[in-house]
Amino acid sequence: MDERTISEEEARMREELRRMYGGHMTLTDVARELGMKYTYGARGFVKNLPATRVNNRLRWPTGAVARRLIECREKPCEAGRQ
Repeated sequence: MDERTISEEEARMREELRRMYGGHMTLTDVARELGMKYTYGARGFVKNLPATRVNNRLRWPTGAVARRLIECREKPCEAGRQ
């Protein structure tokens, strides 16, 4: 895939995630998007993404999660591997 197609796909996914979850996603939301039942595997997926603490819970920006999902679609990522 070329760079333009990836950025268009990322923008489309970012808007879809933002519509469903708002500006930030919880670990449960990320696990749901990855098709995981539990949040343990999602922890490895968001390990290096910037997080914000809201009401003592970590939340990740939907744009960063969308970018990571597209990257992992292109090449296998380390989600779930500690």
